[in-house]
Amino acid sequence: MKNRAVLVVVMVLGFFIASPAAGFPQSAGDTVALHIQWIRCNDTEDYFGADEVQLELKIPGKSTVKLRKDMKPSNTWTVNKSYFYNANNGQPVIKLWDLDSPDPDDLLGQNLVFPPGQGYSKWQIITFKTNSFSYEIAYRITDKKVWQIENQQGFKYKNSPPTYYLQ
Repeated sequence: MKNRAVLVVVMVLGFFIASPAAGFPQSAGDTVALHIQWIRCNDTEDYFGADEVQLELKIPGKSTVKLRKDMKPSNTWTVNKSYFYNANNGQPVIKLWDLDSPDPDDLLGQNLVFPPGQGYSKWQIITFKTNSFSYEIAYRITDKKVWQIENQQGFKYKNSPPTYYLQ
């Protein structure tokens, strides 16, 4: 019951973050880009060897995207991929799994992704952590126009999120 109450608070807070006053697109056809920059493994879930990590992205109005890579502690997986969607169709969900064939797979964490506010180009870090594993995912959501300008100007993403913010 306690977890459900926390989820409701997070969902309500998410509504306010994604409200028109926060700068989130509201007209039909408003396309935004979810950019996943990297996943960093600080500690694996598996006791021996690498985790068989699967990044699962549920993009509103699109098919679910699944990407896979074996990771050991201190590994950084440079994903560097963007996914476009209509902002009015909802928010993406990021899930991280450790695939454990033939045992059941372990859900390391999941997060509903919201833009951080006006301009929504600030980098965000999601941390999935327990006493047995620790992962970080760097992402951001940008307006499609911002994404296009950056690509036209030859902007290249680095292994860590930039420290500047677009005005």
